[in-house]
Amino acid sequence: MQKMSNGVGRGRGWLNLKIHSHNTKNPGLDSSISPPAVNNSASSFNMQDNRTFSDASNGYDDLISKIRLLNINDDGIKLNQKIKYIIEHWNENCRNEMDVEKSFEVIHDACLEDGDLATKLVLLIASRTFLSQEIHQQNIRLMFLRKLQENFEGSVNLKSAHPNLFRNSVQLMGDFFNKARLANGRQFSFMATPLLSYLDMLLETGDPLDLKLFVIQFYLNGNCLKQESPDKVASILSKIRLKICSDKICTKEAKLWLLLAIEVSDNRFSLLPADIQKFYQEQLGDHAMACFQGSHGVLTVQTADNSKTLDNYQSNVHVLQVSTDSLTDTACMLNNLSDSGSSANCSSGFQSDHSKISSGVITENSSNLHNERATLNINPAQ
Repeated sequence: MQKMSNGVGRGRGWLNLKIHSHNTKNPGLDSSISPPAVNNSASSFNMQDNRTFSDASNGYDDLISKIRLLNINDDGIKLNQKIKYIIEHWNENCRNEMDVEKSFEVIHDACLEDGDLATKLVLLIASRTFLSQEIHQQNIRLMFLRKLQENFEGSVNLKSAHPNLFRNSVQLMGDFFNKARLANGRQFSFMATPLLSYLDMLLETGDPLDLKLFVIQFYLNGNCLKQESPDKVASILSKIRLKICSDKICTKEAKLWLLLAIEVSDNRFSLLPADIQKFYQEQLGDHAMACFQGSHGVLTVQTADNSKTLDNYQSNVHVLQVSTDSLTDTACMLNNLSDSGSSANCSSGFQSDHSKISSGVITENSSNLHNERATLNINPAQ
C-alpha cells in the first residue's frame, strides 16, 4: 500500500458511519482544506424553516440537568459517581432504543445552544466509562460521533443561519478531539482534518467571537494538529499574519485575538510568559483571558501528566464496570490501522498509516454493535 506523507486531502466528508462498498482509492493531497459543501440530504441540517434547536422536546430536561452536574474539577471518585448516576437515570428515563435516540437528539441540540453544557457532555462521552457504554443497546459514544459528522456536513448552512450554534458545534468536536481516547489510549487523529477545516472557517469571518473560539481551540489542539499536518498549520499562521496586515475591517479586538494565536504558536502551545499574559489580559479583559487560560487547564493534553490525570482516576477507581471483551474487540480492530506507515506522534503517541485510514474502518462500539462500521474518508467536499 502506498505510503502517504502528512497532509490534508480533499473529497467528501471525514467520517461516514454507514457501511459502504469497497473503497480502496486514496485521496489526493492538497495543501489546503476546503469547507464542506452544502449537503441537502435528509441527514444534514435544514435551515430553511429558520427554526432554533430550543424547539426540541423538553421531555428530557431532568436528564440534561444531571449532565450539568458534571465538573472537571471533581476527583475521580466523585466524577464516576456522577456518571453512574446519569447512566442509571438515563436507563430509567428511556424505555427502548428509540427513546434513547430521541433523548440524545435533545441533549445534542441543547449543547448546540449552550457551550457550557457542550463541555459537560464531552466530559461524559470522553470518559473511560463511555468507551463501551450502552443505554438500551444504543452505544452512546457512537451516537455522539454521528452527530459530529452531521454537524460537519451541515456546517456551511449552520454557520450562515445560526453562528452561535456553529461555534458550539466546533467546540464539541475540538474539545472531544482534545479529551477523548480510544480503548488503546490513542487519540482520534482522523478528526484533525475536519477540525482544521473548522479553524479555517472561523478564521475567515473576522468576527471576534469566532476568533476567540479559534484561538482557544488552537491553544488546546495546536500541538497535535501541527504534528499531524504541519504544512496546514503553517498555512493557517500565514493567513493570520496576512489578515493582521491587510484586513482593513478587522477590529482591534479581532487583531488582538489573531496576535494571541501567533503568541500561542511561538510558545509551542504551552503556558504564556507572565508578561505576555498580562498584556492580553489588560487588552482583552479578565473574563476573556480566563476563558482562554481556563480552557487549556481544563482540557489540555499537551503534557503526559495532564493527559493521564482523569484516565488514571477512572482506571484505578472501579465505581463503574466496563466490558473488557468489548474493549479488547475495539483495540484489536484499531491495531489494523497502525501496522505500517506512520504520521507524526501526538501527545498520545498515536501513529497511523494515512493510506489505510483513507479506506480503513474504525469501530467505536461494544461487541454487539461490531457490524456498525465507520469508514474513514477524511476529505472535506470540494
